[in-house]
Amino acid sequence: MPDPHLARELNTGKLARGVGRMTVSDPHLLRSRKRLRSARGRAWYQKRKRMIEPVFGTLKEQRGMRQFQRRGRPATAVEWALASIAHNLIRYRTLRRKA
Repeated sequence: MPDPHLARELNTGKLARGVGRMTVSDPHLLRSRKRLRSARGRAWYQKRKRMIEPVFGTLKEQRGMRQFQRRGRPATAVEWALASIAHNLIRYRTLRRKA
């Protein structure tokens, strides 16, 4: 996942300049930025935006899943699995109606 400045650059195609520009010295972050700026990295980032992020947005905004109702990793895993199943069933039903 890119830092906010690199995300802006990947989304708009322009270098992020101005107030609050973060100077990067961490070698891991520099390597990540270099990979994402490549043609292959940009293609991967665009694909990720189309496939993964809309699901999180739908669950958070339309289904009200901003927080888990249960505590602990096993309980939240079950809650996440149920929410994912519900999301997939709704998508399946919607796509079947269109066909």
